[in-house]
Amino acid sequence: APGNDGNGFASGEVRVYKLPSPETPSLGAWLSSFSLAGFDALPLASPAEDGIPNLLKYAFNMNPTVSYTGDQRFLDPGAGESGLPVIRVTERNGEDRLQIEFVRRRNTDSLVYQPQVSDDLVDWQPLDTIPSVTEIDDQWERVVVDDLLPRNERGNRFVRVLIELAE
Repeated sequence: APGNDGNGFASGEVRVYKLPSPETPSLGAWLSSFSLAGFDALPLASPAEDGIPNLLKYAFNMNPTVSYTGDQRFLDPGAGESGLPVIRVTERNGEDRLQIEFVRRRNTDSLVYQPQVSDDLVDWQPLDTIPSVTEIDDQWERVVVDDLLPRNERGNRFVRVLIELAE
């Protein structure tokens, strides 16, 4: 008969505990942490005047008070931990394909990241391929998604990551 180990557990019983992940701050709390308020704290505002709205800086681990220019605006593929998504052409099975890489907040239900493709920049469809996801730390992960269609099969082809607040 199972006994008690003196700590309230039955002998032979295994309990698995998962430590809570750090809470992801809401967009508002995150903007407040940078002392932004009023118009500068709106999701589509760009207080740094670099054309990158607060919502995208929140989604892609960028500082809303820094004015990003040139290549510093974009994620360093394979190594960077912040920046706008980077799009490149890769080769798979002898065919060129578009690939998009971006960082994504973990442990949040307030943001929706949707990679999408288009042939004309008007009609966008979900890019439903299985992404490659690599953990960066307990708050961020790197996501790489390949377009299924070869680039030369369709002429123009565009990719993006649509960001939506789910709050």
